[in-house]
Amino acid sequence: GAFRTILTFLRVGKLRLLREMCALSFQEELLYWGIEEDSLDWCCKRRYLQKIEEFEEMNKQEEELMDNDRLSDASEETQLSHCMKHLRDMVENPQSGLPGKIFACLSVIFV
Repeated sequence: GAFRTILTFLRVGKLRLLREMCALSFQEELLYWGIEEDSLDWCCKRRYLQKIEEFEEMNKQEEELMDNDRLSDASEETQLSHCMKHLRDMVENPQSGLPGKIFACLSVIFV
């Protein structure tokens, strides 16, 4: 699609964005062939820029979601590490508190 449109532009001198054409693919072809976006007819250029803005907005929203996921994962890891620290203290150092003493007594009883 995009390559055929570029060939037509080189032959005829008019660059148009077809409705069914992917704007990102078309942008890559323009960059590859070194053709300016300004060569697009005004009606196609407006639609092309609108599609590119939509893609950029979608990417931005996707990045925000990924950042939020990373932050929530980090907070879960800190809670988990805090819990693991208390468990390690309880098992390795029974004098650390009442739970450690209870665990030590139960382990002696079961042995």
